[in-house]
Amino acid sequence: MTNRASDLPSNHSDILIAGAGIAGLATALALARTGRAVTVLEKRAESSEEGAGIQIGPNGMRILQALGVTSFLKGKIACPECIRVMDGLSGKHLTSLPLGRDIAARHGAPYGVLHRGDLHGALRTAVASMPAVTIRHEANVIAARSSSESVTVELAGGAKMQGALLIGADGIWSTLRSTVMGAPPLTFTGKCAIRTVIANDAVPPGISTTDTTIWLRPAAHVVHYPVRAGRELAIVAIFDDRALGETWSQLVEPALISDRTRSFPTVLRTLLQQPAQWRQWSLYTPEAPFRWIEKRVVLLGDAAHPPLPFLAQGGVMALEDAIILAELLRTVATTDMPARLQDFERIRRPRTTRVMEASARNGRAYHLDGLMRRARNAVLAATPAHLFMRQYDWLYGWTVEDALTSARTPV
Repeated sequence: MTNRASDLPSNHSDILIAGAGIAGLATALALARTGRAVTVLEKRAESSEEGAGIQIGPNGMRILQALGVTSFLKGKIACPECIRVMDGLSGKHLTSLPLGRDIAARHGAPYGVLHRGDLHGALRTAVASMPAVTIRHEANVIAARSSSESVTVELAGGAKMQGALLIGADGIWSTLRSTVMGAPPLTFTGKCAIRTVIANDAVPPGISTTDTTIWLRPAAHVVHYPVRAGRELAIVAIFDDRALGETWSQLVEPALISDRTRSFPTVLRTLLQQPAQWRQWSLYTPEAPFRWIEKRVVLLGDAAHPPLPFLAQGGVMALEDAIILAELLRTVATTDMPARLQDFERIRRPRTTRVMEASARNGRAYHLDGLMRRARNAVLAATPAHLFMRQYDWLYGWTVEDALTSARTPV
């Protein structure tokens, strides 16, 4: 059910969620499937998810399967057979890391790639089938006050709502992170990401349209992979750049991309000259840990732990958050919810911290120069691919059951 902010009474006892992106919708769906009533508060007038591609490892695909979302992704998702790693200076192929049937057999689910808008649409469709979920548009959460019994939310324009909990799924530029948790602003990394999607018939020869490919260069890298079930190619390039602030979709002139890629290998440069439109955003990261919980308010997804995009796990961490929080709250009385929020942070913080640290390490390794670059390339070329992938068993092999059992948390 979808409503405008003015269409509903101002007082509810539902669980409230700020944000109708991937994190918010996945959490609403997970909670509704356990019998909870949920109201999602979205500041935009319409549901949409900007962006290009998104990669979902087996740990995320298992959650989408459990939530009944994958049935809405038929004809929209691709499963690459490998990650092709290329030297972005010489154009030399360094290694191919197995995905496809290999990773599905190892971890019980495939490695999927798709358009972010298709994932968001599938989540919206799944949520629409749940009568327990209401989405309120033009409902911008600007403040919240929590007590031992409930939480009161203030919306832009002065309306107020009351709920049993408030879940902050309002993204990397979370209002709740600053206003409720008092966290400092994120720190600019000195890098930007530039993204686009092009049709396969515009892809030049020599570029794979079926696998994920990463090109490693000093101070830059490029990733591309199929979306829309292989009909299109998503491209993301990372460069050093100035800060753009909170924008997610600053338009970039194709001529700027051409200037920046003059020394790239010919086949890659030719690819990057094809798109007519690019969009850019700046990469930010927390300078220090901050709290996720204030009584009956909890942050999750990018609002709580925004990783750099060098491990392709930002969206997946939001899915993990959603399913863990729903399981912790499955049979809990309203009076006991704050204690379960503490359990949520205790379970999730070590995991998400490890992912954030691994993402940052990958970013440094991708952009090496000189002797360190040559050493990295030698290691990639010499290491058997299946052994290299074992180092990510901790990441892709994660399950809800293991997470709850290892934390010794009853559900």
